[in-house]
Amino acid sequence: MSYTIGIAVCDDVVAICVERNGERRLLRWRHSSTHAHGAAMEAVRRARALRTAHDEPRVIHLRQRSVVDHLREPDLVWSSARAPAGEHPAVEIAFEYAARG
Repeated sequence: MSYTIGIAVCDDVVAICVERNGERRLLRWRHSSTHAHGAAMEAVRRARALRTAHDEPRVIHLRQRSVVDHLREPDLVWSSARAPAGEHPAVEIAFEYAARG
């Protein structure tokens, strides 16, 4: 098992969708960054620091390719309509949740 985490930034709101074994948890907060890149960097830090019930690997999907390229970590996956694998459903769910703000 592993945790699948989707991160989305919508205006001044960031959302994280955490999925494991069919269960889902959603989190969101307002950010003060001037760019989506900075907001996504903070979201990755928070996603990695999340307390979870199980000590299992995390795979983090996000739209901000600049963050994936900057950090170059194996647990980060670029996930958007333009990515080779398309957008992960967890990112879509996080974006919808962020958009509700």
